[in-house]
Amino acid sequence: MVSRQTSHYPYTKTWEEAKYDDVLIVHTSGSTGASKPTYYNHTHLNRSDMDSVLPSVPGRRNTNLSLLGPLSQATGDLITTRTNAHLWQILGSTETHLYPLLLHPAAHWKHLDSHPTCVPTVTIVPGALAADQSQLYVIVQDRKADSEAGGAFQPVFDMFPSLTQSRFRDLVKKIQVEGGRTLFSYQGHIDDLLIFSNGLKVNPLNIETEVSGHILLSGSLVFGAESRECALLLERKTGRCGMK
Repeated sequence: MVSRQTSHYPYTKTWEEAKYDDVLIVHTSGSTGASKPTYYNHTHLNRSDMDSVLPSVPGRRNTNLSLLGPLSQATGDLITTRTNAHLWQILGSTETHLYPLLLHPAAHWKHLDSHPTCVPTVTIVPGALAADQSQLYVIVQDRKADSEAGGAFQPVFDMFPSLTQSRFRDLVKKIQVEGGRTLFSYQGHIDDLLIFSNGLKVNPLNIETEVSGHILLSGSLVFGAESRECALLLERKTGRCGMK
């Protein structure tokens, strides 16, 4: 392909003809269910660029950004109190891209602040509480027409056109701030994965299913989230099991 001359390959489709053609396949990590390929079409990719045409919010800065990865609370507090840098939480997935979020005051660097055009819906997760006993909520997006406010910023429905609602499994708690506004603090994700301190992910169900099949065992539990490696708790069968 690179060592010989090729003829010109014209691309003659208009936007209307091509907007639902698949152009990219991305493999998910497994945090949104079983790992699988997801297909991006032109419309889906174009919605990421639409962030640039969101109306400016009075009193807020328009920003360029660098993606640096998750920070501990102590590290973020140090940066915001001793430098002029503005830290900004982002949230998204393979299916949704990034949510349109605002750059908020330094004191709330770890919180999520949605653009008013695209404020998500959150619903209570029964029985789910944060470490401080605050109620946890899951983020939900209800489908809107492109002509509605915020409708052009919902790429997940290009990937799954039959859906009318998308539940992202992202857990948040509400944070009340000055002026009566509500921000959100990201608390985790509803899935079966263990995420280690080095970033590796393990699905414990596969291990537990395999190990629990042993004739001497009645059950097993894999644990170790935020540790360097996982551990295994075994429950032995009581009574005779037919083995010498």
